[in-house]
This record gives sequence, structure tokens and C-alpha cells, in this order.
Amino acid sequence: MRSGRHRDRWRVYRRSARPVPPGHLSACAGDTRGRHLADEAAQAALDAVRPGVTEYELAAEAYYAMFNAGAEHPAFAIAVCAGARAGFKHMAPTSNRVREGDMVYIDVGGRYMGYHSDISRQRVCGTPTAEQVRFMETQIAIVEDVMAAAHPGAVIGDLAEMALAQARGAGYAEYLYFRGHGVGAATQDLPAFAPGNPARLEENMVFAFEPMLVRKGFGTACWEDVWRVTASGVERLNRCPIRWW
Repeated sequence: MRSGRHRDRWRVYRRSARPVPPGHLSACAGDTRGRHLADEAAQAALDAVRPGVTEYELAAEAYYAMFNAGAEHPAFAIAVCAGARAGFKHMAPTSNRVREGDMVYIDVGGRYMGYHSDISRQRVCGTPTAEQVRFMETQIAIVEDVMAAAHPGAVIGDLAEMALAQARGAGYAEYLYFRGHGVGAATQDLPAFAPGNPARLEENMVFAFEPMLVRKGFGTACWEDVWRVTASGVERLNRCPIRWW
């Protein structure tokens, strides 16, 4: 049972996790040196994918690009994994070398002026198989369709049901992990995107959306970007490419 002190801290936290005031949106979403830190990192790493490169080297490419763009600190520990390891999603980079046909996954973010960025991408080294393309395209379609249905007042649990129905229709229900989180002054904040959550989206909420398909021994498909709830829908705040195939 929480103590009175813990309950007080939780109430303060819940009050702090409100939609971003309009005057603060440019700072929270970031400018070229804030909002796009993660874009620079992900693109640099995935552009460097080739047979023989190590996960360490891809992480180094990501961090070099991110800090060169103005990052003051990583938002969280970078994840870079390839091949069978990519089927575990959030794995720290190692000396594992990328091979032709491997799926390569990255999750990275930076901090600028106290605000955090977050992004995930994946690609295949070389030409992907038909099943790899179908797996990745299904996840992209889930993001596109759920975000098309997102608007002020939308219930997060209902959005989760949409995602699950789409994954089930593609035969990937067992691989879906419906996830997303507020991002701004903290990397993990409200709203929490989880099945059954009765919370509703509110205008000017800023969140990272990452409903992922995680398949052991095969790879992870996860297009994660940061979005803002507008008066009538949502807008994407990242500019990094979505596809490398």
C-alpha cells in the first residue's frame, strides 16, 4: 500500500502529465536541433547497414550524428540489434556483425534543453524477402491506420483494439505489442498506450507511438515516431524515412 508521501508524489506527477501548453510546443516537440535529433541518429545508423558492420559501429554512427546535431545527452540507452537478436527488440549493441538478409533494429533518442526525443526503425541488410517486407509493411499499416483514427477524445483502449484486429487479420496477433508513451520533459510519461486503457487523447498531447511486431528468431518491425494531438487529429513530428526497402 502506498504511503501518504507516495500518494502525494503520484498526484503531483499526474498533474504534471497534462497536454503541453501551446506556447511550449515548439520546445517540447523540438526545433531542428531538438525534434530531429533522433531522426539524424536513426538515419545515420540505418544508412550504414552493410554486411560485416558491427552493432557497436552502427550505434557509434547514430550517436555521432545525434551529438553532431546538438544533442546534450542520450535520452536512454540505445538499442541496436541484428539477425536473430533483432527478435528480442530492445537489445544493447554488441560486436555481433550484420549479415546479408539480417533484420536490423534501432531505438534511439536524445535530450536537448531538457526535452527528449525517441524513434525506432528497422531495415534489412540487402534485399528483403517477401515475408520480411510483409512483416514490416503490416506494422507500418497499423501505425498509419491507428493514427488516422486518433483525435481528441479517442479512447486509447479502442485504438489498441484496432491495432490488434489488424495484426490478427495479417496472422501476426501473437507478435503484437501495443505500446506508446508521452514524451517531453521525460522519456516515459502519460498518456500510456496499452490495451484496455480508458484514457482519452487530449489536444496538444505529445507522444511516441510504437506498436511493434516482435518475432523471436526473425526480427522486430517498429516504426516509432513522435506525434502531437491536434484539434482534429494528430500530426507526425519526425521526418526520418520510414522504409529502406
